[in-house]
Amino acid sequence: MSARPQAPDDLGSGAPPDVVYVLRDGPNPELRYSLRTLANLPHGRVWASGGAPIWLAPTVDRIAVDQTAGKHRNSGMNLRAAVASDDVSEHFYLFNDDYFILDPVEQVRVYHRGPLAEVLRFYEDHHPTSKYTAGMRTTLELLLSRGIREPLSYEVHAPLLIVKSDARWVNARLDDLRAKGVYDGLIHWRTVYGNLCSIGGRRIRDVKVYDDASAPIRPLASTSDHAFAQGVAGQLIRAEFPTLSPFELERPPIMVSTIKLHRPLTTVIVGVRFTHGVAKASLSAAQRRFLTARGAKIIDEVPETEATPPAAPPPPAPPEPPAAPAPPSPVDLPTTDAAPIAEKPKRRWNGRKKDAE
Repeated sequence: MSARPQAPDDLGSGAPPDVVYVLRDGPNPELRYSLRTLANLPHGRVWASGGAPIWLAPTVDRIAVDQTAGKHRNSGMNLRAAVASDDVSEHFYLFNDDYFILDPVEQVRVYHRGPLAEVLRFYEDHHPTSKYTAGMRTTLELLLSRGIREPLSYEVHAPLLIVKSDARWVNARLDDLRAKGVYDGLIHWRTVYGNLCSIGGRRIRDVKVYDDASAPIRPLASTSDHAFAQGVAGQLIRAEFPTLSPFELERPPIMVSTIKLHRPLTTVIVGVRFTHGVAKASLSAAQRRFLTARGAKIIDEVPETEATPPAAPPPPAPPEPPAAPAPPSPVDLPTTDAAPIAEKPKRRWNGRKKDAE
């Protein structure tokens, strides 16, 4: 399987590429902010391949893929579905939900982390038993067996420009090799694609932030789940992009409550979900038949906070006139809005004598 040359990453004056996210199911708070940062990158349509959170707006095109397999297998199926789609543009940016474009850029160039063997040595030293490391090892062995003398790693946690026809060629070669037993298990698709298509690129360090104290790298950034939720990087990204994007519903569907079963099984209270202000029962017809066949009475419970619009807030009361200041006592400290004066630290006992103040 020889390498296949790819078109250069300079898109020139053509139509901007689509953006394809390979997504899991679930709330996915990182995705909200990734979508907001797309304002900094010229792009075409936005696609969600795989799962999707309930707040995703219809402005994001969907490619439905079943998400019942494991994490890595789901991700691979999501990517293959996007590559197989005739509706996705020939050139598209491959995104994960934790990729952020923090500053305006004309396009995202191709980047790599340097020799794959060097990156693998680092992971074998620090994460020897992880599936990610095992997949990297399999990827290196596969590329070496195909005649790539010094494969590069394209796992930089940044958007990668994909040529769809080349990606289809890569997937066909991988299917053939797997059928022949050349490899099995997890591989790093971006790295396989980059090397087999000879896309080149510029070497950079991985832009992903894993710790709590580091700020995001600019203009391209990525974070671990923990760094986004608890770290400085996540705080700065959320503060910089507070406004909803066109890809988010202002009032998404809400699952109000879960099913409550009463023992013995006589009553089932079912919450409702709201889609664009319309209440819809959260229990399917098949679930209703199952429960009613067992003698259950079903009650659709509509919470008052969602069933009726909230009342308008009362007008603010007029401000009271300020009280006359009391004459200060000679020993009083002036009261201000500043932070209180720190208390004098207490003396500590170290077992022998008290510390000097």
